[in-house]
Amino acid sequence: MDGYDGNVTARVSVEYINGTVNTTVPGGPWLVQYTGSDESGNIATTVRSVVVVHRPQQATRNGGDDESLSSAGWFLAVVAVAGCLVVLVLVVVVKQLRRRRSGSNSSGPLKSVAAVSPTATQHQFFVNPMFQGDGSGDGLATGGSAIDGWFHGAISQQEATARIVNFSAVDGAFLVRDVDNRGFNFEVCVQRKHQVHFMPLVQRGDGYFELGGQQVGAHVRLRPVIQHLQRHREQLPQHLTVPVPVP
Repeated sequence: MDGYDGNVTARVSVEYINGTVNTTVPGGPWLVQYTGSDESGNIATTVRSVVVVHRPQQATRNGGDDESLSSAGWFLAVVAVAGCLVVLVLVVVVKQLRRRRSGSNSSGPLKSVAAVSPTATQHQFFVNPMFQGDGSGDGLATGGSAIDGWFHGAISQQEATARIVNFSAVDGAFLVRDVDNRGFNFEVCVQRKHQVHFMPLVQRGDGYFELGGQQVGAHVRLRPVIQHLQRHREQLPQHLTVPVPVP
């Protein structure tokens, strides 16, 4: 019996490899091959060795006929037991093949899934030259200077407000601050009607930036993201027009 297809005895074929077994003549071994399959096409094969042995004759009232019938019955019983064992072996083999196939199918998608931790993201996009520049303006310049005069590093909201208000009263005056000095959590600080607004700008694990929970373009560096926001307002309360330089 198979756990999926039920009785698979009808799918078991028998092949005599070195001749048909003669149950009336002692001899052998004869090799008998059993091949079984299930509805999914899984195939298993096993080979049995059959030997016909001579039994001492016993005096019976019916003579040789009773002895022949007794020998034939004994052999058929052995063959029946062997056949049952073969079917059991085939069922076990088919189940193992199915388990292997199911395991290989289920492991494929799992291999393609990988969690990205904030630490790994920080290392990939901010420690390497992906984000850090050499002073040419393509990334974050070293030495505390700013990108295009708007990146002010890890300052507080109060300090950001003071720098914008002291620099200009124009709507659209802005700067970018690093919220926690980890390199992937920022705020765009922009002035509108004499009030400074703060919009969170966060780099996700896949490298892209989100402004107020929505992705900004397809950029993985801060500089092109801000350039994009200078051209497109997106979720900002005011267009970015005047960058506030670092004092």
